[in-house]
Amino acid sequence: PDIFNQLYVKYPETLKCTCSNVTLPYETFVSHKITFHPVCSSIFVTEKWIKALYFSNASQYGAPDFRTIANSQFELLAKFCLLSGQIVQQNRIDIDKNEFVTINLLCEEQVHIQVNTTVESLKNSASLRIISFLNYFRTNTQADYHISALNTNLLITTVPILDTPDPQLLRNPITE
Repeated sequence: PDIFNQLYVKYPETLKCTCSNVTLPYETFVSHKITFHPVCSSIFVTEKWIKALYFSNASQYGAPDFRTIANSQFELLAKFCLLSGQIVQQNRIDIDKNEFVTINLLCEEQVHIQVNTTVESLKNSASLRIISFLNYFRTNTQADYHISALNTNLLITTVPILDTPDPQLLRNPITE
């Protein structure tokens, strides 16, 4: 590598060397350092924690009380951490199986640029998959207007309409 780098500095435009192998799997020369948010490895996403927050009578606390929804919120967090981990793992496999292709010997900087471009593209793809899932989840939740088993996302009230003695049933989503 040192001789090539010295020659490349001297003759950057004219130095050519065809390769005997034109493809090389990224897994043979690219290493990964993947870091997740600490919450995804914390007690807050463990089954023990989630079960400890389950109350069979949770709806008695009322919608504003966090105990009513705590179990579901931490279960959702755990599922999101799991999904993120699966997507990142698949992304790592995609990077490893990707092939570095060149017919000429490249300097180290060119290799770094090409590898970083590919890795960034795959990372962006993984981010888009997560964002697409979240957008789908949000749209589905808003459009289908699910009512939770604990009635924490819907407040049903009766109000008189036009001063008639028969109250009308109204559905009001809880937005706070």
